[in-house]
Amino acid sequence: MDFTEEEEMETCDKEEAWGREDLITLLHGIKENIPKGDMSIYTKGERTLEWDKVAFGPYSPQMCHQKWKELSKKMRKVRSLAELVTEAEVAFENPFQGQNWKIHPDFPRRPTPSNSIFSKENFKKFKKQQPEMTPPELFKLMNEKYNELPEHKKAKYIAKFQKEKEMYEKRMRELRKENSGGKKVQRDSLKNIKGPLTPHGLWYRHERMEFLRANPGAKKDCIRQSIMQKMRWSKLPDEEKLKWINRSLEQQTQYEKEEMEEHPENNGSRKAKHTPLLRKSERLLKDLADGKPDKPPPKGYNLFCKEQKATILGEGFPNTQYLVICSQRWKKMTKSEKEAYQRRCDKLKKEYEVNMNQVLCTVTDKERILLENRKSMQTSTLAAQKGTKNKFQGEPKKPPERGQAVFYSEKMAELRAKSSHLSFRTCMTMVSPLWKKLAQKEKEHYQRIAQERVREYQVELCSWFNTLSTKEQAKYLDQNPNKLKILDNPEQRWMAKKGRTSDSEDDNIDTSSDEDDSDEEAEHMMEKENWSGCSSISSSSEEDSDTE
Repeated sequence: MDFTEEEEMETCDKEEAWGREDLITLLHGIKENIPKGDMSIYTKGERTLEWDKVAFGPYSPQMCHQKWKELSKKMRKVRSLAELVTEAEVAFENPFQGQNWKIHPDFPRRPTPSNSIFSKENFKKFKKQQPEMTPPELFKLMNEKYNELPEHKKAKYIAKFQKEKEMYEKRMRELRKENSGGKKVQRDSLKNIKGPLTPHGLWYRHERMEFLRANPGAKKDCIRQSIMQKMRWSKLPDEEKLKWINRSLEQQTQYEKEEMEEHPENNGSRKAKHTPLLRKSERLLKDLADGKPDKPPPKGYNLFCKEQKATILGEGFPNTQYLVICSQRWKKMTKSEKEAYQRRCDKLKKEYEVNMNQVLCTVTDKERILLENRKSMQTSTLAAQKGTKNKFQGEPKKPPERGQAVFYSEKMAELRAKSSHLSFRTCMTMVSPLWKKLAQKEKEHYQRIAQERVREYQVELCSWFNTLSTKEQAKYLDQNPNKLKILDNPEQRWMAKKGRTSDSEDDNIDTSSDEDDSDEEAEHMMEKENWSGCSSISSSSEEDSDTE
């Protein structure tokens, strides 16, 4: 319903005083007359609203419409009319809701930044030089000029800012003291942490409390900078670290005891939610102090790197280049020298097992269980991180599903046979353009080879799976749930019994499996194509290729 300009002006002249109750009635009337489910834009909703039905008492439709325009003038309009009316209702029913708290009359003004001081002092000068510029353009120009100033000229404005800042902070401290009734006491944030603290946490809390006793008014940033906990903790002698490690373990024992008393119904089954108490380096330090043997490296290459580390770092090389240099030196060694390191590594492993068994015989039953559990937990954690699974004897190896992987495998083998001195990365650089130059028909040929190998693999997998016991089959399917799609296929099972390959394309069979079951060589090749050249990865790949 639209009104003319003359009618609206007339309405304003005849308008009576609107009370709060009248305004609420007006809003209720508008809300009731909006069609249900109407989500049209605000302007359309206002235009099509039947204001005759909204009018009430001494107020005409024109007066109601005009008053609504006044009310909605300061409201955000990018909404429907129903949403606007609801917001207006809330504002009238709760007049104090959403209003900002008044600022304290004595609250000091924040210090003006140095560039703003420069702009304030030179505004008239720049305005006279550039009269055509608007104020925003002038401020932008002055900011650029300030940045171009030499340091000795900037120092004047920085000094003014620092003076204002000191006065502001002083006034804020006085204001807080006047309104809080006393000085705020700094609390130990580490004190109320539930559960035992780590050795580093205990040490840091001790250093923090000592610093606060000497400097009661210090700020948090000053505490952190003065303690420099990370650097100082790393430089602490082993004897000092052991002291905090033992205290942390004592705290853990006490915490577990209290947990048992607080929750006796759990009977020791309550699991701690905090992170591991000791880091790997701290655990090794504790084990050595308790007379437990040091675990040897897993392979000869790792033993070589461990022995070479001190020599390489002593020669002045950075720590980031340590593994790269180790890899280069390992490659230059003869096969007999590498085998000697592997034999030494195997010997150290046997000695470690003997010494560990002796330690287990001397400790209590509880400590022995903890040691064995920790060992099995570390093994399972590493397996989970690497994504490895228990391999079943005789399980067929899954071939690559892509023709590109088949092509890479063939060409890499040819290159390695001709030029064994070439690195893996060099071979990849040479093979990658060859695939891109292949015609589409040749690429399809390799894809057909890959599909044929996958079909053969499916038949071999079904044949091998039938040889397993029921328990082994259940375990295998539990570890490889995606293989169920292949093993449940009746056609593949029938072909496995016949001992020959199916000719069907098996398009409906999803042969995707977990990463651990995919062809390692093809997967490495596809990943190495986009290899970033990380030193640790390169050294480990070189180590694997050499040890094999």
